[in-house]
Amino acid sequence: MPPPSETIRIPLVVDQSDYRWKLLSKILNIFDLRKVKRIIARYASLKAIPVLKITTTSMFFSTQISHVVSELKQRKELREFIGIREKEVPKESYVYAFLSKFSLTGFIAMILRILNSITKRRARTPE
Repeated sequence: MPPPSETIRIPLVVDQSDYRWKLLSKILNIFDLRKVKRIIARYASLKAIPVLKITTTSMFFSTQISHVVSELKQRKELREFIGIREKEVPKESYVYAFLSKFSLTGFIAMILRILNSITKRRARTPE
């Protein structure tokens, strides 16, 4: 068993028949919506979209950002799945530097706006 500080780096092989990959696809497609791009543009440049997709993929599979970046460099099918061209795959240092520029409240505000824009509003029932 590896020490707690080491993480196991599973290969990120896209399997469209796997429910986890289907769910991740739906999540990542949110970043390509026009209304979401407008929200992101208020908080950062649109160069943030690949960074957010990489970060989301990292969180989804409980792996490090550096692992996702190295897998993107190696696997064409993963780049196509995430929607990042080979030339657009950022260095891991860029991803970390980009994320460090966000304040916690700014990042949370952006994510909440994105979530509010994609969820349906429920009408309140009078009590």
